Amino acid sequence: MKIQLAICLKDPEYGARICRYLNTKGGARMEARCIEERAVPERMEILLTDTERIQTETGNAIFMGTQEEAVRLDWDGPRVDPYISGPKILSQCLEQAARIKEQSSGSSRLVHSRPDQQSPVYQKRNDRQGEGGKILAVYAPSGGAGTTVLAMTLADLLAAKGKKVLYLDLESISAWRQFFRSDAAYNLSDFLYNMLLDTLAPEEAARCLEDMTTVQTRKMFFIEPCNGGEDLLVLEPEEQRQLLAVLRQAFDYVVCDLDTCLTPFQMTVLTYCDARVWIRAGNTSGRAKWEDLVSVLRRKHKEEILQDAHCVHVRIGAGAKERKTQDLWDLPWEKDLFQEKEGLKWIQQNSEWYKKAGALLREVERLAGT
Repeated sequence: MKIQLAICLKDPEYGARICRYLNTKGGARMEARCIEERAVPERMEILLTDTERIQTETGNAIFMGTQEEAVRLDWDGPRVDPYISGPKILSQCLEQAARIKEQSSGSSRLVHSRPDQQSPVYQKRNDRQGEGGKILAVYAPSGGAGTTVLAMTLADLLAAKGKKVLYLDLESISAWRQFFRSDAAYNLSDFLYNMLLDTLAPEEAARCLEDMTTVQTRKMFFIEPCNGGEDLLVLEPEEQRQLLAVLRQAFDYVVCDLDTCLTPFQMTVLTYCDARVWIRAGNTSGRAKWEDLVSVLRRKHKEEILQDAHCVHVRIGAGAKERKTQDLWDLPWEKDLFQEKEGLKWIQQNSEWYKKAGALLREVERLAGT
């Protein structure tokens, strides 16, 4: 017998999306419907709400809100956190419904339910490196090593070749407003909500993503980063790969500027990307950070992503006394690398840096299989 769930949220549009998601992903065990607050009966099976109705609700209510909101409303019953991914919302609803049924029936057994697997339309693309567009990951274990500058340069070079390229800023703290403009009303967090709560085919999700980007003066695409790093942290592994599949569908190239933190999503990008650019800082601190990275990847049994056929290792701004090695690309660091244009900073295309980065890009394209 299916669980009957009514949804009454202050934002009817968001409530409708939650309803569609729960029916699509948990339809075998749950039947959800949206109702207006004035239509809420005195008692019903289960009510999911964020309205003041919970203060007088005498039936089985689940509050959708933060712990702080629950305290403010003096609610100590079942609660679902709204700021989590779709599968977790579904899982919590099913678990809370099981608790309510257990209490009403006197059963001592609590049934834990798992959300349905993701749509098969994404499973075809998830783990297949190289299908569709190419994802390039640029990573350094230490801050200030030149990761952002190199990622922007590679994206600029690809756009200059006529490629449809997205610069994807995945740093938790970034100064993107110095380099990019964003005319869209939405950011990456908004897209994640759309992708996870609406059952979109990859082509539809790709169009939705592109609508949230802004084309820059140099013809690359840019989407404003997430509201906070936690929006990426809540993604389940299947959702992380689902996002990569959409990115491949939407763009010829996606250049990912990664944070120094090895979060689960950072690891997914590094694992399933088409080419990795590892940056090593030449100073003492940078070398120590690199050794730490090697140790972390060894513990995670991921050490092979440092040396496989999709890797290139770069050292930026090496001193004259530092020994050149065959396994490292040395890129020069120039003092006046940027120029102002339309209120934004752009990398000068006539610089030695830009020329050397172009040679590096040809190697990266080869590693990515293009």
